[in-house]
Amino acid sequence: MNPARTRSNLTIETRAHATRVLLENGRAVASSIDALGLKTAHARGEVVVAGGAFGSPHLLQLSGIGPGEHLRDKGIEVIHDLPGVGSNLQDHFNTFCTWRIRETCR
Repeated sequence: MNPARTRSNLTIETRAHATRVLLENGRAVASSIDALGLKTAHARGEVVVAGGAFGSPHLLQLSGIGPGEHLRDKGIEVIHDLPGVGSNLQDHFNTFCTWRIRETCR
């Protein structure tokens, strides 16, 4: 069984997609989610963004956190100009390498 599912301070939303992190006074307090309709999920403690190498920067930029000029060009209000968000991604998504050799190594 999964005992975490019975916690009173946990709500599990399936088929939900985070669309923004909502900030108040520079602090993340909620996330906007699309779960068969737009909803806001408020956090009493903290908001954890765990979308991977591509999803996390994307969500932050949609939330107005990232390179200011880039966000303005996309029509997104700049909440925090943070140039490093979304740059220098190092994940090698679905990369496969194969070699064929004629001789065996000795």
